[in-house]
Amino acid sequence: MQELLSGADVIITCPQAFRDNEKNTITCVVNSTSIAKLPCAVPPTQVNFVITKRTEESSSSMCYATYPCTTTSHPTTSRPCSCTDKTPAGIFSYTFLFAANKTIHENAKLACTACAGPVTERQENCDSLNFESYDGDSRTAGDDADSNSPGNTNYKIGNTASNASDMKGSSSSNLALIIGAIVGGVVAVAMVIGTAAWCYKKRSSGGHNAHNNTRSDTPPPIVKTAGPSADRGLAARSDVKPTEEDNRDTASETSDPSYVSETSEEASVTS
Repeated sequence: MQELLSGADVIITCPQAFRDNEKNTITCVVNSTSIAKLPCAVPPTQVNFVITKRTEESSSSMCYATYPCTTTSHPTTSRPCSCTDKTPAGIFSYTFLFAANKTIHENAKLACTACAGPVTERQENCDSLNFESYDGDSRTAGDDADSNSPGNTNYKIGNTASNASDMKGSSSSNLALIIGAIVGGVVAVAMVIGTAAWCYKKRSSGGHNAHNNTRSDTPPPIVKTAGPSADRGLAARSDVKPTEEDNRDTASETSDPSYVSETSEEASVTS
């Protein structure tokens, strides 16, 4: 740590890129031995983390901790800066959990002051605050753990345009898949309806043909018309008038002795 402060009284270190609306770790290392030799206006009693916004010329204190460091502690939500380390040589380390806001703090300047005098200060990434642009889904647990480490280079900067184009392409692909699924469903329903109609038509046609075949295969009743009895039956119909020839045949049959005997036989068989 002594080597880190070589040639400087105070050194402040910021992340290479800040994360918007998150706690970002700022460290300030103070060489109390060199500070004691400076012609400070008043003896320093605190270390201040000061910010100068790009829209303002004056600076304002963001947080302060007791100087010199007598006890060490971790920063808390209610007290975001504190002395976190000290050495026998009088090197004090202060940590500030800075809730950065891109809209307010982008391009602003951070400083660490311990003496109102000619202090030699060295900065790392604190002269103009830069904020990262990243795809939130690409961050891992390891990235989150190291996000506040000073000098951390695991960032994605300047990917806003590419992320927007990726989201647009993804939306177009999803829309195409939805439309394809709807069209496929309509085609499937149409096929089912067409198949059902075809089966119904075929079944109806088959039943009609079977009915016709049954009617055509039934033979007509056989009517025996042989002999004089057929002529008598024909003559008995009201709509058939006997001709003169039929009358002659009937008269001859009546006078024929064999006709009389046949009639008698038929009567005896019937009885």
